[in-house]
Amino acid sequence: MGTNQRFHCSQGYYLEHTLSLLQKAVEDGRINEDERAIIDEYIGELVAVSQISPVRRYKLVGTIIRNHEFHPPFTECKIKDVYHAIDLIKTATAQDGTPRYKKNTIADLVQMVKRFFIWLAENEYCDIDLRKLKKIRAPRYNQSTVTADMLLTESEVLAIIGAANNSRDRALISLLYEGGFRIGEVGNLTWKQVEFTDWNVTVNTAEKTGKPRYVPLAASRSYLAQWKNDYPLPITPSNYVFLTSTTHKPLQYAGLVKQIRALALRAGVKKHIKPHIFRHSRITHLCQKGLNESVIKLMMWGDVNTNMMKVYQHLTNSDVNAAIAELNGVSIPNTENTHKGKKTMAPVQCARCATVNSPNLKYCGNCGAPLTKDEEESAENMTNEIRSSMAQDPAFLMEMYSAMQQVAKEHNIILPIPDQVDDV
Repeated sequence: MGTNQRFHCSQGYYLEHTLSLLQKAVEDGRINEDERAIIDEYIGELVAVSQISPVRRYKLVGTIIRNHEFHPPFTECKIKDVYHAIDLIKTATAQDGTPRYKKNTIADLVQMVKRFFIWLAENEYCDIDLRKLKKIRAPRYNQSTVTADMLLTESEVLAIIGAANNSRDRALISLLYEGGFRIGEVGNLTWKQVEFTDWNVTVNTAEKTGKPRYVPLAASRSYLAQWKNDYPLPITPSNYVFLTSTTHKPLQYAGLVKQIRALALRAGVKKHIKPHIFRHSRITHLCQKGLNESVIKLMMWGDVNTNMMKVYQHLTNSDVNAAIAELNGVSIPNTENTHKGKKTMAPVQCARCATVNSPNLKYCGNCGAPLTKDEEESAENMTNEIRSSMAQDPAFLMEMYSAMQQVAKEHNIILPIPDQVDDV
């Protein structure tokens, strides 16, 4: 079984549900037994010739049955019935009067009408001129169904990470966004694909396209390191990185989507969340920040010649305004693209020990130094208060020094006597 099928459902699941789909359609009177046999023959030929997967088999059978609503039984159809069926599909409405199908669904249904009736005609199940069938043109697919207003901002991504109550979910969301990963790439990720360096973590994947992608991650490093530390099973190369909380089994698609949406809801993010929106958002943000296009293509598709950038890049009116302002030497304060006053997914490097920390951390995970200006000021104020208390209360100073001496003695450390104690 392929990893992607493991992440979704098993081959047996789809084969079983394909049979159930056909049986229910016969029982409901949507198709007859002869038509079921014809569909079986069509699918059998595709399996033998094109090696279609059980998932594809299930989808094709469902589409053929759905289309049957719009035309007479297969063997009775004429070319006018095919034309009429296509028109009905394009103009079908729901009960509230809105279009019943989205543009890409219409394209799928019409394409299936054409392909299936060409096969029927070739196998003499219906008397239709093949030349006319082959002239049918399905509507163009809408390559991008995501609009700029659907994208997540970096602040929203950070809010979703912040809503997580365990290290697994924090690492998962951060990885999904920063790496621009497809949901299957995260669900099927194993430890052998992950490598920690001094300042980042790198992930290698060839999921879906077969083209290897090398993805360096900085902001996600400490999140993933913490999850690795909390990992409930032995860390082996073949173990999946992300597991279920209770049974420690590999994640399944439906459960992962449910968890991501629950986190977004808890974070107060009102947008409709689909896992792929993290990939769209990340690629757009990298474009906005001016990262070299070839680098983005190599990271996100493993191919500098891909033409998919136009599908994933969602620039807004603010982007256009900012570009024209820059061209004319005009400074626009606090636009979406400047990220001023907004939280970003940029990692924070500790000024004391140079450790790269995740963006939500207030203190360095290595040395404990404050990472933000607010925490730095808070720590400085606390230090000043302690110094002031010590200067005003010699007895307190002696008590503190005695406690420090005891700890030092246990570790064979000679503690120097500070001037303040010497003066007491």
